[in-house]
Formats: sequence, C-alpha cells, structure tokens
Amino acid sequence: MQQQYPEAAAKFEADIEQALGITIKQMYAQLFRCKEKRSFRGISQLDCGIYDITNPDEPEKERFKTYNLPSLLSNFHFELMASTEFMERAKKAGLATSRFEKALCYLKLTGYRELREDWQFYCSRNELIEIAKSGKVQILKNLEVTGGTNEISRKLSNRGLVCFVSDRDRATLRAKCGLPVHFQAYALSDRFDGKPNYTIAFGRSALLLETLIWHWKPQQDEGWIC
Repeated sequence: MQQQYPEAAAKFEADIEQALGITIKQMYAQLFRCKEKRSFRGISQLDCGIYDITNPDEPEKERFKTYNLPSLLSNFHFELMASTEFMERAKKAGLATSRFEKALCYLKLTGYRELREDWQFYCSRNELIEIAKSGKVQILKNLEVTGGTNEISRKLSNRGLVCFVSDRDRATLRAKCGLPVHFQAYALSDRFDGKPNYTIAFGRSALLLETLIWHWKPQQDEGWIC
C-alpha cells in the first residue's frame, strides 16, 4: 500500500493512530519486544541445593544436585540442611561449590511421595490485587508456600523474585493461552488457607506470560480484549 498508494497509506496510518490513541512506531517496538520474550525458555529462580540419599548405590559426587522448589514440594520427602553442612559435604566430594551458592535453600532428599502434595504459593500483601492488575513483571517479596517447612517459607519471603502475577487462576490462563503442561505458572492466593484466585510465574516464564497477555483487561473490567 505504501508503494502503490503512498498518500492513502499515510492517511490510513494517521486514522489508525487517532482512533486507537497509539503510534505505529510504538506498536512496532511492542511487536519486537514480544518476539524477543517469546523466544525465551522458562527458567526458575527457585532452585534448591539437593543432597540425594534416595539411591544407596549412587556415587557420593553425584548426590549433589539442584531441583526446582515447586517440584520438590509436590513430589519428594526431604529434610532441611544447614548451608555449611551442605557445602562441606560438597567440597569433600571434590565438587566446586559455586554452582550451589545462590540456592534458595539446602535439602536432603529422603524419598518419593506416592501421591503429589497439594500446596500453593501465598502472599498476604494487601496490594496483591493491584500488583496483579498492573500486568507488569516486577520484583516481589513476602512470598510463602503452604507446603514444606517454615524455614523454606522464611527464605522464600526474604528473597526478591522477578515474577508476573495475574488476576486469573491457573486453569483459566492455561486454557486461554494454550500453555503446555510443564509451563512454570503456579497457583497463588492472598491467604494461607484461601482459594488460589491468582497465578504467578517467575523469571523468563514471567516475561513470556506478560507478553502473551499484555493486551488483556484486569478481571474486574468488562470482558476480554481479543
């Protein structure tokens, strides 16, 4: 259209910008950011240092691993370890401990659950609804979990986490966005024993989710923008 009818193209562009209150350049920039974020693969900020004793025949050096906290809470039995004990064991096994230094916590893996544990994230901050309505990735503190130990929740609460909070529940997001089963988005409530009406994602998963739903209105507004 720009090549064959340049005057009509310019008028059409001006009409669009006036009607929608945007600029074409802004939309091109938004499209570029969306393409960048969609190319990311989800990674977790919730890795824990693991000393695995579930297999007695496993070499000592291979017992030291990192697991994602949500997977641990859902599928394993474990005991809390002091960071000093974990690091000393790792050094004695001949491992470089730098890979474990930023772990959320340190756990001794003792067994597998026959049934998945039912747990959820929760955050008691009064402004959680405003955070969810913002539609922006941000750093969040005071996040806890209903599973595991109080010490895990304490360490989680003290850590600033890059995350995205949606005011839609996880089932709704999965259905609307076509998210795969293993996409790292989790149930979130504003009360310890409350219904999880929110969804939270972390790290690059948070960036991807923000990109997917940046054009949605908050839940309290009328309907969806499609």
